Amino acid sequence: MWTIGRPDRLYAHGNFLKDEGAQWNFKFCDETQTVLRTNLEVLVKGMGVKRFMFLQDDLRMQFELAAKRSRLSVECVIADLRLGWFSP
Repeated sequence: MWTIGRPDRLYAHGNFLKDEGAQWNFKFCDETQTVLRTNLEVLVKGMGVKRFMFLQDDLRMQFELAAKRSRLSVECVIADLRLGWFSP
């Protein structure tokens, strides 16, 4: 996930299909607060997301705090683009 143009909008691209009939991996663009307040639980509990990767640490911290407050079991990490992977 990363913000797009403004800190209150984000883009996310998953490595999974939203449903069996989907042709492409799941992706979305939405307001950051909407995702934190509403969609976070859907992503973790409903879609089984186990790890979120971020390009910005401030965004990672927002998600980590929201997940902790909601008692959601999800890992929030910063993507390490130099390695093409993530760092905990």
